[in-house]
Amino acid sequence: MAEFLKIHCQTAVDFQTVSGKQQMYNLAGQHYFCTKQQQNDKTRQVLEKAFGKKWANKYMTQVLFDLPTQDK
Repeated sequence: MAEFLKIHCQTAVDFQTVSGKQQMYNLAGQHYFCTKQQQNDKTRQVLEKAFGKKWANKYMTQVLFDLPTQDK
């Protein structure tokens, strides 16, 4: 665990910010991915069977594949 934290912290220190244009491109890609995954019937059906429809929908849209916003 200590090695993982060391790598994680070093990566954070070495992180380079990206341009505004690249940020918008990344955000659009993440939005596309989340939207498609929220429509994944196989995942939804497994979750619905195990936890119910309401819970599955909330979990898929607010936890697993919540849509990113510009202020996140």
